[in-house]
Amino acid sequence: KVQALHETKYKKHFAFITNLFYDYDQITSAGFSSQKSQQRISFYASAQYKPNKNIEINTSLREESIDSKLIPTIPSLSALIRPTPVKNLYIKGNIAQNYNTPTLNQKYWKPGGNIDLKPEQSQMYEAGIVLKTQKHKKRNIETEITYFESIISNWIIWLPSTNAIWTPQNIKTVSNKGMEFTFKSTIEYSEKVKIKTGGNYNYISSVNAKTTHSNDNSLGKQLIFTPNHSFNFFFNLQVAQANIAYNYTYAGKRYITSDNNEYLPFNTISNLTFGYPISFKRMCLNIRGEINNLLNEQYQNIPWHPMPGRNYGLSLTYTFNYE
Repeated sequence: KVQALHETKYKKHFAFITNLFYDYDQITSAGFSSQKSQQRISFYASAQYKPNKNIEINTSLREESIDSKLIPTIPSLSALIRPTPVKNLYIKGNIAQNYNTPTLNQKYWKPGGNIDLKPEQSQMYEAGIVLKTQKHKKRNIETEITYFESIISNWIIWLPSTNAIWTPQNIKTVSNKGMEFTFKSTIEYSEKVKIKTGGNYNYISSVNAKTTHSNDNSLGKQLIFTPNHSFNFFFNLQVAQANIAYNYTYAGKRYITSDNNEYLPFNTISNLTFGYPISFKRMCLNIRGEINNLLNEQYQNIPWHPMPGRNYGLSLTYTFNYE
């Protein structure tokens, strides 16, 4: 991989970034019938216009060549605006196109690879509101509501075939839309005690909007393994150098058949982590422990593939500062 990045500013309202990237992948694996390779060259350019602290506009273009074949230009445009009368309220919007070529695994993995896959193409739209509240320097609250929508042609998804072998396939058109609500809070009780909490709720409707067969039972149905509802919450307590964190995740039911007649039930997972750094002059030893699936939930994300029950982890990270 080789990358060249250049950033520049013009006067005080404009900023520009250009990025040239070269990547060459060569894979030899028991999962491939022979050695496979891919060469990717991409050029990215972006511009930012910020006339004042209340307005920020960004635009970008990306050009790529994969194995000497040019792909369509990928543009994007976004804006962040703070209405003057409302000091801490921001309005954001984004519109973009995307183009994803099949990966080497998707094309060549044995068994199941599909060399006839078509690239994904999509149009994406997003709009939202961000509210930042600072009651005083030691307490901050941020909430955000976002609506998103995209239309994806030739969506690539791994599906089980009749012989129980998973293989990637194209879905002609997928409609993907939903809402996301996010909140974050930071409270500093003193120089040594700090609490961070936050979470997010997602509603996602990801349905097969168009198929190549008139009698396809998946038409208008939620994609498999994509829950409509999901929720995450975290709590982080820092006392001096010690840190303890709790994370809770809820995932709604996942359909496991394209006609939505069968599904896996919802699951809730709790994780607990703690950390403590020990410093000696230029050296630091960071001790981190974790308890995953704290309540020993029995669940599956994919049929007949049970996920681990309660499990534990311990890591030691040693850092040396040469300065």
